[in-house]
Amino acid sequence: MSGFVGQGRWCEWARIPVPPPRRRRPRSAGTSVALAAALSLSVSTPSPRCEPVEPPAEAPEGVDYEAEAPDSLGSGFVEIGMGAVGSSGQAPRRRRRVRFSSDSLGGAVRDGAGDPLAGSSIEGQTKRGAFGLGRFTPRWGRGIATGTPLPPWSRTALEPRERPAYRARSGDGMWYGGNRGALRYGGHYGRFARRDVGAMNAGLGAVGVALFGDRAGVRQASVWLDGTSTRSELVAERSGRWRAEVAAERGVGQGQVAGMVRAGSAAFRSMVEPQGGVPAHALAAAVHGPAGPLEVDAIGAVWRFRPGLAGARAAFQVEGTLKANARFAAGFEEQQGVRRSSSTTASGSTSERLGGFRHGLWGEWSGASGGVRLALRHEAWGEGRFARRSVRIVTTARVETTAPAEVRLRVTHTVFRVRRGESLFVPEAEADRLVLRVLSGAGDRTRVEIAVPTAGGRLAATLALSTSASGPQPPRWTIEWARRARLARDT
Repeated sequence: MSGFVGQGRWCEWARIPVPPPRRRRPRSAGTSVALAAALSLSVSTPSPRCEPVEPPAEAPEGVDYEAEAPDSLGSGFVEIGMGAVGSSGQAPRRRRRVRFSSDSLGGAVRDGAGDPLAGSSIEGQTKRGAFGLGRFTPRWGRGIATGTPLPPWSRTALEPRERPAYRARSGDGMWYGGNRGALRYGGHYGRFARRDVGAMNAGLGAVGVALFGDRAGVRQASVWLDGTSTRSELVAERSGRWRAEVAAERGVGQGQVAGMVRAGSAAFRSMVEPQGGVPAHALAAAVHGPAGPLEVDAIGAVWRFRPGLAGARAAFQVEGTLKANARFAAGFEEQQGVRRSSSTTASGSTSERLGGFRHGLWGEWSGASGGVRLALRHEAWGEGRFARRSVRIVTTARVETTAPAEVRLRVTHTVFRVRRGESLFVPEAEADRLVLRVLSGAGDRTRVEIAVPTAGGRLAATLALSTSASGPQPPRWTIEWARRARLARDT
C-alpha cells in the first residue's frame, strides 16, 4: 500500500496559486510577480477540507509523479521561464517554458529533455466560439467519459464544483467549442494513451450530451447534468457496459453536507484513459462545519472495484485557533481494503495490489512571530488500532521567513520510517508543477528553498539532501528564473 504526507492543512503548501502581477510604475509595461506558493513561500489561509495529494490510478508505482499546476495566466500577459534540474553525478537537464494570453489568442510551450510535461498548445477565440491545438484535457460532468473521475475516498470528489490539486493527464490533438444562443456545441480529436479518439458534444442549460468513437469501432455516449449543487453523469457503450455517478452538496445551518454515489459495470473503461483503475461502485458522505470554537471535518466512503476487491475509509479532523498567529489540527483515519485494482511498476509490469487494515493518527501546529513562521507535524500509521504495529511514521518541521529585499527562505526537514512494501508520497511544489516525491525505508530529507527578485523577475532555487539506511543520497537541485510582463498594446 502507499501512503502520503499532507492530511489536514499541511498540503496547503503544495498548492500553486499565481498571485496577480504588481506594477512597478504606471508608465512601465514590466511587471513582477511571486510565481507560486512554492516560490513566494507564503502560507495561505488553512482549509480543513484539504485532502491528501496522491498520484492518479494510472501512474506507475514506486516512482516520482509530476503534474502540471492548475494555475492561470491573466489576459494580456506573457510569462517566460528557464532553468535546470540536476543531481550529483548527473548532467543538468534544462527546462524552458513560455506562456502568453491575449483577448483572442493564447498558448504555452514547454521544452526540456526528459520533462514529462513537455509539449505545446495554442488556444484562440472565434466569432462564435473557441478552438485549441496541441495538448489539452477534455473534461465535463463527473469526468467518467473523459477518464478523469475523482477517487470516492477524496473529499474533493463529493463537492460538485471542486477540482483536483493538479490537472489530469493531457492528450494531443485539436478541439473546438461554440454556441448559438443557449445551445452549446463542440468536438475534439486527439491521441490519448496511444489511441486516437474523437468526440462531439452539445448542451443546453445544465444538460449536456456527447458521443465518442475510435478507429477500432468502439462507441460511447455520455449524458451529464452540471448543476450548481448537483453534478451527475451517465456513460454507456455499444457493448452494454455503463458507468454512472452523482454528487450533491447542501448547506445545513452553518455547515455543509455532501454525498456521492457511483454504480456501473466493473469492466467499463474510458476511451480517453483506459487504464484508469477507479472503483466501479462507491458510496461516500462528508460533513463540515463549526463545533463551538473548532472546525470539524469528517468523511466516510466505501467502494468496490469488482467482487472480492473493495475498500473503505473513515476520517475525522478538528481544527482550531490557539491565538492570533497560531493554529492546530488533529485527526484520525481508518482504511480498509485496496485503493487500486492493480499497480503498474516502473518496469511496466502490472500486479494486483494487496490491501489491508490501516489506522492513522496525526497532529500539527503552526505559528508566526516576528516575520518567522514555524510549522510542525507528526503522523503515524499502523496495522493495528491507534496506529499500533507501525508501517509509516513521519515527522516534519518547516520554518520560513522573509529577508530584506523580498528574499524568501524556507527549510523543510522530514524524518520518516516506512516499512518494506509501503510507499510514502511527499508533495513538493516547484515553479510550474507539483511533484509527488516517493520515499521508502528509513531516513530523513531536508529541502531548502530560496526565492530572490532579480532582472525584473524572480530567481528560485531548491536543494534537497536525503539520507537513508544505506547512507547519504546524491543531492538534488533545481533553479529557475521566470518573469511575467504585460503585452504591449497599440495606442
